[in-house]
Amino acid sequence: MHSFEQIMVSALESGTHPFLEMFGGPPGLLEVADTLALSPLMPAFLELVCEALPSATAEVREDLCEFVCQCIEKTTYDFTLIKAVDIVDQISPLLENKNDRCFNRFLDLSDNRKIAPMSRAAALDGALRWAANDRRRQLRLMSHLLGVEKNDDSIYLARAAKVIGVAYSHWRESGLKDKLRDLTEVDGAADEASFEMGMARLVDGVDSKTRKEANEALEAARYWFSRSEVDREERPDANLYRQCVETILSFSREEPAVHINDLAEGLSQNAFALKAWHSSSNVPIWLGARFAEVVQWELMIIKLQKLATSLDEPSWWEPAVVVEEYLISAYTASRSILRRGVDGGVEELVRPRIEATLAKSDGQFYALKQWATRHIDEKWAEQAKELIQRVDAVITSGVTSNPTEAATARPSIAALLELASIPRVINFAAQKAVANALTVHLANMSGAEMSIIESILGKVARCSEYNENVSGKKLFDAVLVWSVRFLNNRLEITQGTNPRISYLFERDGGTLPAESELQSDFFEFAFGLMAGTEIEVNNVGSGRADLRFTFGGERLVTEVKRELRDSSFPSLVKAYAAQATDYQNVSIRLGFLLVLDLTEIRSEGTPHISTLVGVEEVVRKGENEPRIVVIIKVPGRRLRPSDLTKDAVRNGKKVK
Repeated sequence: MHSFEQIMVSALESGTHPFLEMFGGPPGLLEVADTLALSPLMPAFLELVCEALPSATAEVREDLCEFVCQCIEKTTYDFTLIKAVDIVDQISPLLENKNDRCFNRFLDLSDNRKIAPMSRAAALDGALRWAANDRRRQLRLMSHLLGVEKNDDSIYLARAAKVIGVAYSHWRESGLKDKLRDLTEVDGAADEASFEMGMARLVDGVDSKTRKEANEALEAARYWFSRSEVDREERPDANLYRQCVETILSFSREEPAVHINDLAEGLSQNAFALKAWHSSSNVPIWLGARFAEVVQWELMIIKLQKLATSLDEPSWWEPAVVVEEYLISAYTASRSILRRGVDGGVEELVRPRIEATLAKSDGQFYALKQWATRHIDEKWAEQAKELIQRVDAVITSGVTSNPTEAATARPSIAALLELASIPRVINFAAQKAVANALTVHLANMSGAEMSIIESILGKVARCSEYNENVSGKKLFDAVLVWSVRFLNNRLEITQGTNPRISYLFERDGGTLPAESELQSDFFEFAFGLMAGTEIEVNNVGSGRADLRFTFGGERLVTEVKRELRDSSFPSLVKAYAAQATDYQNVSIRLGFLLVLDLTEIRSEGTPHISTLVGVEEVVRKGENEPRIVVIIKVPGRRLRPSDLTKDAVRNGKKVK
């Protein structure tokens, strides 16, 4: 131990506050910087420098700053580096021209796979802090983050995902989202990457200029937050933000107040758990801003809950409270709650319901106008006036319902009816019934389903036949949507509700179902939704197709199989892709493979829907255009929830 270290230990143990003169002043520290940089006590010496720098002369400041740089450039020990980043961050404005040395060192350390992953994570934390207010460094950091590789250490990748997410929220570089999406596939980092993908899509939603864009972004955010919860059991942050997103979406779709209140159950507990997590000394300082955002989102959800309840009432007992505390706050949420400078996607989603409800309620609208008359000098008086004008416009137009179906990320009902070429002679009431049925159905699709569909379409978009064949595209989209709906339904429904699906559950005696049971089940489901669904059709691809769908002269086949050994996507492609794609010889090169997965008893529960759908390309000899097959695995040999508990107890597993 160096003599300076002994002096520091003695001072700390005796409760004496150390000062620079005990170590020979700045020159004395600088002389042994190489040694102190490798000491566990290095942070204590840096704190001395922090205290001295603000009042130091130019000459002394030069020595102190050089000492700081040498400490940063020499240490690789995770504990001291974590503390050093925190300490030096407080004095970074005083380092002046030496800030680039620190930033360069942080980038080099974070890229060095020979040192501990937490040391690299601490260095990446430092690089983010040093880039915060310097555009040149921001560009270098983003380039560095885009170069992060999936085969790196998972501990480091988890922290890298966090930094990438924060960087995207500040600088909106779209490539950072692509990198996060890659990291969602890495074990050990998937939950963090999925959470940050959710945060990125949430930012996109808040930034959105249209209702459609906002709805699409928030649906995607909900999916990624759900993925994060699945990837790691304890994610109060993901749970909280998912609740926030679901509440906003439910409010925008005019769902009842009681449902909105149920959605946000446990919101306060999650916020409390998140606050405790952010209070940890191991959490970077820049995450404090994230907690401030949590408080803002929690406040907005509480106000939306209160407002939804108030909007269900014919009139208000305390109108001033409703208008000031809930109505105007929700109507101007981006500015009044989220502290943004402009309106955005939140307003696009919540305002139509507010305006439509006030237009239908004379009592509520009168209360708002009276408040505006008496509070013309209030901070939000202009926004109240704007709301009144828009409600008047709604009343004048005669449209007093929330146009959810015409302005969300899902296709408008009007467009669907137009595309379906429903004859004009059909009674308007019948058309309205069709529109209502589609509205209810599409509005109830989960975020996970929508994300699966979006992901598959993103991959299929590379296929020229999908882009250029209008009928083929419509047919594929329809089969994809109803196939994902079928999978979702079969994962949710129980034997008690529908004995028809008993083949998906483990049977007494261990007998296994035939693939024909899945085939007939899917046929019955699809036949009720899509005209033109046929089963066991001969002379298709010189064989017999399990299910055939047709539209506009095109056909698409779903091949049904059962798998007993290996249900991994690569294995299924190897075993069945040739047959599944053989039906594509004279029509669109798109098809489906529906697999009854009987490889194991589901003693650990049923897999998440997002892991059960994949898409593969098959390029045949002599062909340049790939054939596309969407693979959907339907888990069999499932146990009822009560049987899962019994099985866990029987095998000595811990039941949570």
